Amino acid sequence: MDEEKENLFSNYNPKRIEEEWLDTIISENNTDGTDFYSIAIPPPNVTGNLHLGHALNSTIQDVLIKYNSLIGLNVRWTPGTDHAGIATQLLVEKALNNEGVDSSKLSNDQLIDKIWDWKQKNGNKILEQLKKLGLSCNWSKVKFTLDDDMTYAVNTAFITLYNKGLIYKEKTLINWDSKLKTAISDLEVISEEKKGKLYSFKYQLVDSNDNIIVSTTRPETMFGDTAIAVNPNDNRYKSYIGKKVINVFNKKHIPVIADEYADMEKGSGAVKITPGHDFNDFEVAKRHDLEMINILNDNGTLNENTPDEYQGLSVLEARDKLLNFMQEANILVSIDDVINTIPKGDRSGEVIEPLLKDQWFLNVKGMAEKSIKAVEDEQIIFKPKFWENTYFEWLKNIKPWCISRQILWGHQIPIWTCKNGNSIAAYNEEDAKEKYFNKFNKNPEGPLKRETDVLDTWFSSGLWPFSTLGWPGKSNELNNFFPTTILVTGFDIIFFWVSRMIMMSLELTNQIPFKTIYIHNLIRDSKGQKMSKTKGNVIDPLDLIKQFGTDSLRFFLTSNISPHSDIKLAKNSLEPARNFMNKIWNANKFVKFHTKEKPNNDLKLNKFYDTWIVNSFSELIESYQIAINNCEIEKASSLLYKFFWDDFCDWYIEIVKVEFESNPKSEDSKNVICTILNDFLILLYPFCPFISSEILSFHNKNMRENLTFPENSKYGRSSTIDFERFQDFVVAVRSLRKNLLIPPQDKIKVYVDDEDNFLNRNIQFLKKLAGINEIISTINLKVRLVTNISKFYKVSFELNDSMNVKEQKAKLLKDLDTIKKDFKRSDAKLKNKKFIDSAPEDVVQREKRILLESKRSISNIESILDQL
Repeated sequence: MDEEKENLFSNYNPKRIEEEWLDTIISENNTDGTDFYSIAIPPPNVTGNLHLGHALNSTIQDVLIKYNSLIGLNVRWTPGTDHAGIATQLLVEKALNNEGVDSSKLSNDQLIDKIWDWKQKNGNKILEQLKKLGLSCNWSKVKFTLDDDMTYAVNTAFITLYNKGLIYKEKTLINWDSKLKTAISDLEVISEEKKGKLYSFKYQLVDSNDNIIVSTTRPETMFGDTAIAVNPNDNRYKSYIGKKVINVFNKKHIPVIADEYADMEKGSGAVKITPGHDFNDFEVAKRHDLEMINILNDNGTLNENTPDEYQGLSVLEARDKLLNFMQEANILVSIDDVINTIPKGDRSGEVIEPLLKDQWFLNVKGMAEKSIKAVEDEQIIFKPKFWENTYFEWLKNIKPWCISRQILWGHQIPIWTCKNGNSIAAYNEEDAKEKYFNKFNKNPEGPLKRETDVLDTWFSSGLWPFSTLGWPGKSNELNNFFPTTILVTGFDIIFFWVSRMIMMSLELTNQIPFKTIYIHNLIRDSKGQKMSKTKGNVIDPLDLIKQFGTDSLRFFLTSNISPHSDIKLAKNSLEPARNFMNKIWNANKFVKFHTKEKPNNDLKLNKFYDTWIVNSFSELIESYQIAINNCEIEKASSLLYKFFWDDFCDWYIEIVKVEFESNPKSEDSKNVICTILNDFLILLYPFCPFISSEILSFHNKNMRENLTFPENSKYGRSSTIDFERFQDFVVAVRSLRKNLLIPPQDKIKVYVDDEDNFLNRNIQFLKKLAGINEIISTINLKVRLVTNISKFYKVSFELNDSMNVKEQKAKLLKDLDTIKKDFKRSDAKLKNKKFIDSAPEDVVQREKRILLESKRSISNIESILDQL
């Protein structure tokens, strides 16, 4: 037996198929088209391993890429990885420590070399894992955010923004991670609720026995207090405004100020102001020109601005010591249990300290306004549209972006400073000297010193759509593929990445980065919980691939995208998708067994069932394309499943089985079934490329060269009324048989009102599909009948003594109760305006179908009960 026959008659084996076809499937896409299609891939962290989020996101993109390649577009999908500054440095430092190397004792250059060594050995792991999904990326164009050309783009962006006056350095209050010893942005801070204590104590007025009670959850910050604020309308404290209190912790006298920040209804109405360690207090201090004191070292211990006995203590150690002091000084009023909101670093898990630091900022207010307008004017469209509200909310309240980080791994900020304090933005030292002379009309005094901080990783990621295509240079790639066509991403990085790409692109290129933003849901465990290693509920996509196959994973993911709910995944969730792959495999066995020739486009439709399946497939092509173009991948997936399982297998194949048995030379139907299977597999290819490639190759060894989207014109549309009558009769018989508890294997007589030539001509098909042995006219016939009335027919069975009427009625009443509940539930949903306004159109239509089908079933069952 030759290899083709061995494969044809073997069982479905995804492992063998994937090994055979992987290299072919991931090879370059169509590059011959004159119309262009491109996607800005979200670059995974270089430290990452493939997880289900990657699998979902990249599979959606791959469906779009493969589809647009099939229809003849010139497609570009650049893969790559992000250097992931903090995450990568942490990982390498931990690995070195595990090897007995103290990373803190390495020089900066030595540590950077170690990180590069790690990257060269491990940096492509995530890309190799992504390939296993069968992604049609442009694998010869792989990018890394620290590549020389990408670094040049980052430096160009920084220099441009700096020269526009948008980037500046300022000593201000920032989020400080004392474990990583770096600033982080607001978006990298997560809030965690925790049980804590609220400490109330007294501040005594100078030269008075009066005191003011204040409360805090952080008594250790007393050393940084520089004022007490009261509301100007608070009569209790009006006489104190302008006076001073004694900070007993450092013996300083601090003023009592009037500021509406103090809430008269909250606590005592007086608030301690610690500008160096609280963002709200910092704003109060700026309004009143207060001193700002930093009491913490970079490692989170207390510094020289505290008394000697507190210096070097951790925050918690200092707190305990202070509480003892307050009790001894008799100034502690109360300690109450409260729920605190604790800010923590998303990478380190450490409590984040507001700290006064010199940092680099990007003023994004104007950039944000342009970005808002681009979406409001529909230059950029969110799909689903409601996600634009999340985007607007953040951009309308945006603050300057802290872009500097105090780590080593990343893009070093391209600022060069002279010893006299003058700074210049430049690519390198020679460029800096030249620009310095041009700006200041003199040479720098001595060597220029480069800024040691690196840029926030999201700065370089924000340039990804155009930096990967050659910006700031001019190239055909940039001209053809930018702006990119679509961005596919999860809603969780609309702030981190999506908005920043739009801001950067509009500011630096005067163009939008992409035309459409396709937001998809997230994947959670079977209980709806977020997957995490600590919970032990992580499911590895590579394990799913081993168990079920890549196509099953891809089809499951694309079938379960939803704009309104996350995907719930259990270890057996992929079984229906694997069953579908088996269904396709076995259907192909049947088709290839009966058809030996290659399909051709000359379809001769002499049979009513051939006409119907061709019509049905033509509708599939049209609906499939509309769904994909509307970013409704899950709808396209559902259409494929329904057509193949219901129309093609359950109806058409079952009919032609009879045809091929009675007429082995039925070439017209054989050509129809072969052609439709071939073209269906091409539609399936973007979703399930492995099984599609394997089956298509049985008849076409140059499968990839002939992989083009099927022309719908060869199918056309014709009347399908005969098949509708046929199907209606079969369904009516099956329904009545089911309701009367007649076993499927029992051949029965069916009674109809009149002689029907169409039914009689197709009796051989009806015997097989409806399980009948003859059709009898009820004209002049006097027997007891039970009848089911359908759209076209009045179908009856003889009611005889062998039937267990009591059992049948009990079963029908039970079914009726269930169906009435379905009807009531769907009816309530469709009368709910909120549901109609917010639910996707396909969900609303599904409920309407359930309502209609339930109504028909209720009518049928009630009719049968009356007859019984």
